[in-house]
Amino acid sequence: MSKLNQARTVPYDFRVFERDGAVWLFDNSCRTYICSSEPTIWAEPLYWVDGECDDILHDSGYFAARAIDVENCPKIELDVGMDAPEKETWDDAREEAHANHRI
Repeated sequence: MSKLNQARTVPYDFRVFERDGAVWLFDNSCRTYICSSEPTIWAEPLYWVDGECDDILHDSGYFAARAIDVENCPKIELDVGMDAPEKETWDDAREEAHANHRI
């Protein structure tokens, strides 16, 4: 039986990390295996660390899970349940990270 489109069984766990001068947002509860047994994490850039850079932010993408030190990544606290729609939850996490989790 396929697991696609089934209800979430793990709570959201949004965190931020710094890489290449940008702050990135990811959901630590979600891993993807792209043609490999190595897990990857989808992350999207939020803002430049220095805040002064006029360059366009990097594209969103996958990072090897082992390349991110999750224990040292600040957690984004959200008051959402596992049944919350993913798009709206990502929007809430982006907003919270911008407002209160400047690295």
